[in-house]
Amino acid sequence: MNISVVICAYTLDRWDDLCDAVSSVQAQTRPADDIVLVVDYNDELFLKATETFSVRVIPNQETKGLSGARNSGVAASTGDIIVFLDDDARAESTWLAELIVPFDDPRVAGVGGWVLPRWSSETPTWFPDSFLWVVGCSYDGLPPSGAHIRNPIGASMALRRDVCERTGGFHAGLGRIGTTPLGGEETELCIRYATTAPEDYFVLRRESVVHHHVPAGRASLSYLVRRCWSEGLSKAAIAAMVGPENALDAERGHATRVIPRAFRQALVTTVRHPQTRGRALAAVLVGFATAVAGYLWGRSVLRRRQPVAIQDSWRPVPIRRIVVEEPVRDIAIDNADQVWVEVVRDGQVVGRRVVAIDHGVLTFAQQTQLAKQFSTVAVESLDDFDGPWPRATVIVPTICQRADELVASVTMLLGLDYPDFEIVIVDNRRDASTPFPDLPGGDRVRVVRAPQPGLSAARNHGLAAATTDIVAFTDDDVLVDPQWLRAICRRFAVDERVVGIGGLVQPAELSTPAQLWFEEYFGGFSQSHELIMSGPDFEEDDPLFPYAPGRFGAGCNMGFRRSALAEIGGFVNTLGTGTPAKGGEDLEVWITLASRGATLAFEPRALVRHTHRNTLEALETQAYGYGAGLTAMYANLVLTDPHHLVAMAKRLPLARRRLGQSRADRRPTEVPSFPPSLHRREREGMLAGPVLYLKSAWALRSMTPTPAPFTGKRTRRP
Repeated sequence: MNISVVICAYTLDRWDDLCDAVSSVQAQTRPADDIVLVVDYNDELFLKATETFSVRVIPNQETKGLSGARNSGVAASTGDIIVFLDDDARAESTWLAELIVPFDDPRVAGVGGWVLPRWSSETPTWFPDSFLWVVGCSYDGLPPSGAHIRNPIGASMALRRDVCERTGGFHAGLGRIGTTPLGGEETELCIRYATTAPEDYFVLRRESVVHHHVPAGRASLSYLVRRCWSEGLSKAAIAAMVGPENALDAERGHATRVIPRAFRQALVTTVRHPQTRGRALAAVLVGFATAVAGYLWGRSVLRRRQPVAIQDSWRPVPIRRIVVEEPVRDIAIDNADQVWVEVVRDGQVVGRRVVAIDHGVLTFAQQTQLAKQFSTVAVESLDDFDGPWPRATVIVPTICQRADELVASVTMLLGLDYPDFEIVIVDNRRDASTPFPDLPGGDRVRVVRAPQPGLSAARNHGLAAATTDIVAFTDDDVLVDPQWLRAICRRFAVDERVVGIGGLVQPAELSTPAQLWFEEYFGGFSQSHELIMSGPDFEEDDPLFPYAPGRFGAGCNMGFRRSALAEIGGFVNTLGTGTPAKGGEDLEVWITLASRGATLAFEPRALVRHTHRNTLEALETQAYGYGAGLTAMYANLVLTDPHHLVAMAKRLPLARRRLGQSRADRRPTEVPSFPPSLHRREREGMLAGPVLYLKSAWALRSMTPTPAPFTGKRTRRP
């Protein structure tokens, strides 16, 4: 079997411990086949680690925190078995050899090692062994070696790769409640896996030993109390995700057997040595009471702050897509009270709705009503154009989170039904020290490097490398319809006035409530299914034009005449994913072109499907980024051309009314199903956006400029 060891680090304060951890892994009697050190958003640590260690050092490419870092390590590793070691733990020489022994049984999904405390100061005699979990170590009450356990301790554990792939990895939602750090990511992952593979199990291997460093500051009663409180909150969060029965199964046994025994032992020693052992009794009493109080308080907070639907948000829900060409008989959908419906005519999606259903049935009457509702949507054929088809360039920026996904994306693009096009992949990784994956396609696929971080800079580098006037943009995480490029280029070919085209973006799946909430709250990426044309030759009936977000499309599905983008300088480098401003770069281009009188189009036949964020925590982060990107973009417009300020102020009251009405129209029920935290996070982002824009502009001063004429700098319109 192939073994990968993943170590996650986030601070230079643990540098000596990190050196010990890496050295101990390199000195194993059974060497690791692959060692990956993940640095969690600390550029100084990343640079020092890269220069010091002879292992693979990568940045965390996912959500900041231990869960995201572990997921990044899993994605970058190559092993069938993935072993995790804390950055402040030192492994004994036989640790790895002993840890992988149980994997000879194919039913073993994961193995936990034995974690001993390595106190930096004198071992505290008062600290009860039953509470060693407080400092991340193995504790009194664990079963013998080889016994089945609910989950391993994160400081030393091994998982089959299949465990991470089937569950989607560690859950970043177990980050914080308020300012209190939570844990339990490995607990939640193991419980989630057990529901999908009940025949598999996790085991304890006491012979596999690591020594976990415990700083002097943790050898205190106050730290024990804080950590017990956090543990209670963690269990409350996990209980909300997987149910109290699964979340507290091991804790019940610990509370009913181990804690009473520890209390009796502490009581006896206190009677015999009241001056020296009284703290042990206090530790047991206060620690247990604090953990229970933290759990109860956390459950109360989650009930108050989140609707009931959120407590089930981490479980797959039976939401299905029904494609309705013509109404058919009643369709039974097991265990569902709502269903995603796409109405399709002549191969084009002409409408969508989330439909509430009764008794698990989408009725013939409901289908007929939907078909009639969208019967007036105009559908144009792609076969009415004889050519010649213009040559085009497809530009795909990437930070290459998963090489296999990028290869699959390029393979899909090579299969587009279009006669003549090239593909430009823009490498926008922060760390380019590792080789870029080999891509299929030969000379049709070129890779260019964009050293400046940010999606705008990457797109500008792609524009500079393109050899055609028609350029189409998509992302490496979307599914592209085979007719996508044909639909974009047909519109350019039949109407020479058009300089920009946005396309239809539909969800690739709706398998979690968070993905449905994205559609309900934001309206998805596309808010129309009909052809839209705007420009000097077309009458504009939208009073919010050109400032309404989402009119023409999203960055993952758009095409332009390269010459038109060259005239305005390309995409603004101070905006977009990968910059402090978070986003807004695609919307800014549409507004800039429209305000200068350009002819733009929305082409619904240009279809891609996007995989939405599948957890509430990721969706909240996305809401914050959208809010920040929106106001950062508006700040850029005003600072570039103050005339925008007056125009936007006039439209603000109408924009607020329309936003509220559109969200009400998208609800599958009268009461919103999306959590109020989305609105709160979006508002927080909107408030922060202008400041983040200024921060982004300041950071850009020291960056390498993008190639002319795509400088990413916007000038005032003539």
